[in-house]
Amino acid sequence: MSERLKIFPSEYSPEISSEWEKMAKNAIRLLLRTVTQEIVVEGKNNIPEDIGRASYVVVVNHLGWAEAVVLLDIFPTWIHWMTKSGNFDHKLLGPAFRILGFFPVRRGKVDRKALETAFSLLEKGRILGMAPEGTRGRGDEFGKLKKAKHGTIFIAHQARVPIIPTAVWGTEALFPLIEEKGLKLEDLTEFKRPEVFVGIGQPFTQHLDVEPKKLNKKKLEALTTDLMLEIRNMLPQEYWGVYAEIERQPV
Repeated sequence: MSERLKIFPSEYSPEISSEWEKMAKNAIRLLLRTVTQEIVVEGKNNIPEDIGRASYVVVVNHLGWAEAVVLLDIFPTWIHWMTKSGNFDHKLLGPAFRILGFFPVRRGKVDRKALETAFSLLEKGRILGMAPEGTRGRGDEFGKLKKAKHGTIFIAHQARVPIIPTAVWGTEALFPLIEEKGLKLEDLTEFKRPEVFVGIGQPFTQHLDVEPKKLNKKKLEALTTDLMLEIRNMLPQEYWGVYAEIERQPV
């Protein structure tokens, strides 16, 4: 069995071959057509023409696990998603994420290994995927935007690459199909295929106007807020969450 197909491959690397990308994209497309009614995409023309030759960071609001898979289908170039390390212990998601070239990050601390992996991918012209919020809402806050972390801006600034903001909604209806302890069969009996909506914004480049040694905490916060407002403005108002009343910040 190849290392890529093992549940716990040694010396794991998120890089995958172009042949594997094609097979995985076909499988993802078939899966999404099976579990959704329709995927409606706006702003696909905002995907840069040089994607695949130049590096970008793709960001999305965090509803669950399915947004990343939807964007893998829509974007012409493979996206290597950074995801919490705990997902790699999941009975179903763990092996799937390894096969799809995702890589882990330990939340709540500076994960140097994850940073090294992110910078290495970008240096090689790959596409990095991140959810700036870092976690999804629970209870009454489920689906709503939460205050984002600064990591996305930090990585994109240090690597000197643009960010492509995206917004996805409707995928929250898919989340109950995969629970922390595995597939819940009772969810399948009541499952109704949702419509999924995707917005793709123009590349965000404000962070590239800040000189490499002049990115301080205040600028990180302002740039992160402005990036999240780009995502907010593509979402229906009921998803705006903590960014409902926030305006753009001076950098």
